[in-house]
Amino acid sequence: MSLTRSAKVVLAATAIAAIVGAQTASANRAVLVYQDLCNDKIPLTPTVLSWLTNPDYGQDYNSIYVLSNVGGIFPVTKNAPDFKMVKDLFVLGHGNCSNIFGLTSVKFALMMMDAFDGNVPDSIRLGSCLSGDLDSDNPASYLTLAFPKTSIKAFSTKTGILGNGSQFPKDWTFGQTAYWRTDAVVDRIDLLRDNIEAKWLAKKEGATKNTCTEYLSKAALDRKQFSFEGFADLILQEFSDADARMGNYDIVELFSYNNPPGLTACGAGLPFSSKDEPCATAHYTPPPPQ
Repeated sequence: MSLTRSAKVVLAATAIAAIVGAQTASANRAVLVYQDLCNDKIPLTPTVLSWLTNPDYGQDYNSIYVLSNVGGIFPVTKNAPDFKMVKDLFVLGHGNCSNIFGLTSVKFALMMMDAFDGNVPDSIRLGSCLSGDLDSDNPASYLTLAFPKTSIKAFSTKTGILGNGSQFPKDWTFGQTAYWRTDAVVDRIDLLRDNIEAKWLAKKEGATKNTCTEYLSKAALDRKQFSFEGFADLILQEFSDADARMGNYDIVELFSYNNPPGLTACGAGLPFSSKDEPCATAHYTPPPPQ
């Protein structure tokens, strides 16, 4: 797969831009991530970035910005406008009931106010665990104080990709995660995680943690040539192609086991069902106390 989008997508984007003209900036939808996005043991954030920004999957976020550990926000997408022009923001990263991106809720809200420089986004969605837990000093509440006219949405639970039993990213959603807890499914999840981790941490060319970090640095320095969303697409492809399925490191299969809590599946609707366990219910495991 090339690091650029397909010609068809480029032509479609060009045609749309010609039609909407000046409206493009006002419709800007973006994802904000932290600079450690390549550092998980599996390629969690890059694959979610591909899902959010690839037009084929229907989420239609068109820019990626990275928050550095010194507080600056910089784009890694070719045609991204100034961050303060973003109208619909998805904040994707680790956090808990009192911080996000390693910043306290107060510091994060103040940083966002500074970044938007007086502009008011239409909506901010926090894709971080427990960021909407109202029994704490949660990031959502402080963002509401900073942006009282903005629609703020967050989760009071652990959250992530919901594959909803599907291995097609266009069927994914984002929300509170649970998985089917039969012995066969748990064993399969463990096998996939171990194999995905081994490939991701391998010191070689291709979609690995090492090359992800290198490419992110290149995109930060020259996003016209090294726009990062293309590399995110490459990561998702290499962890979901025929080789990934044969080698048991298919990340879209792993995501497919993430489901809304309470969903029961039986028989053919449940991966690895058996006579002993023909049905299973997806269960949510609460996080440990803070």
